Amino acid sequence: MANIQNGPVRPPLKPMPELSGFDMAVPAPPGDGRDPVFAELDERIRQEERQERAKTRNARRKTRARRPSRYARVSTGGKSSAARKVRREPSYAFTAAKQIALQGAAEVRRQFGNCFSRDESQRLANAFRSGIMTKRKPGRRPKKHITAALADWKAGVRGDDLCRAHIRGWDRHSIWRRKQEARMLMDAIRSRRRRDDAKSAR
Repeated sequence: MANIQNGPVRPPLKPMPELSGFDMAVPAPPGDGRDPVFAELDERIRQEERQERAKTRNARRKTRARRPSRYARVSTGGKSSAARKVRREPSYAFTAAKQIALQGAAEVRRQFGNCFSRDESQRLANAFRSGIMTKRKPGRRPKKHITAALADWKAGVRGDDLCRAHIRGWDRHSIWRRKQEARMLMDAIRSRRRRDDAKSAR
């Protein structure tokens, strides 16, 4: 008797077709899945790139070594670059003045000993330095191109001729830039003339 149930009837299984050589799965190569021929080629390319970078670094080092240096090529025994500068032979006046300064320092030490503090010793050195080094004139140094422009202005040069002679690129500038630069030049000339007149009136 047939076994009759209320559940669904399972269909019969279909037979599996036979696989040919093209349908069969190809096993993965060992390692990282790359062909060893291509891996060897990549390694050779990386090695050639490393050699090229090494040659470039060596060429740069040789170029830096051949550059002319502002320092003298003398053996300094590992001293700093400041000691490699070309040193002139000291003059006789400098040698004599240095000897006098050393004798004065020795005389101060002999009379007063080590009674000076660090701050007082520094103040003594500054006093000696201020007595040796001459002070330059106070104020800003006069600009050479303003001095030349004032001389031409006093000689009667005016207008574009004055600006063309003392303003760089005057012919290439626009009209608005010319107006600004001409105004600045004339203001500088008037200020210099006023200061010169004040000095001469003293």
